[in-house]
Amino acid sequence: MEIWTNAPKLEKDERSVAAIGIFDGVHRGHTRILKTVVERARRAGDKAVAITFSPHPSQLHNPENPTLLIQPLPDRLDAMAALGLDATWVVPYTWDLANQTPQSFIDHYFVAGLHVKELVVGEDVQFGKGNRGDIETLREAGRTRDFQVIEIADITDDEARRYSSTRVRECLARGDV
Repeated sequence: MEIWTNAPKLEKDERSVAAIGIFDGVHRGHTRILKTVVERARRAGDKAVAITFSPHPSQLHNPENPTLLIQPLPDRLDAMAALGLDATWVVPYTWDLANQTPQSFIDHYFVAGLHVKELVVGEDVQFGKGNRGDIETLREAGRTRDFQVIEIADITDDEARRYSSTRVRECLARGDV
């Protein structure tokens, strides 16, 4: 898997199927999203790509009490590569990025950067300044910017508890591995 730390240089006619997220822990929900990216990209002959961020946004927004990571970035990238992605774009999380409007983020990263044909996201996706971008923001942008949004429903266990990085952290804090 290629690891991009700068904007990718895709050919003009090259398209991608992409996902966006921190992907901390690469749990079952993340795995379903990323496997869907790979399957859809392979079927269409496109690049399978993920966008992730480093450092974790909480290190900027809440530096006194940042989110404890389940996996450091190299381990996250290894787990993502094992799922078959062609590339992961590691975007530096800065105040400039945090202050981008959802529309600006879409145009810069999905449209210009990745030439996204399909964007695979969880139903709780949030992005852009104040996390104001959501699944409906993406759907509207897709209609006007020539990409499709594929929503992956939450995955739950037998007790209807949602798989999430927050839940993994809570379990680990209790010693429940």
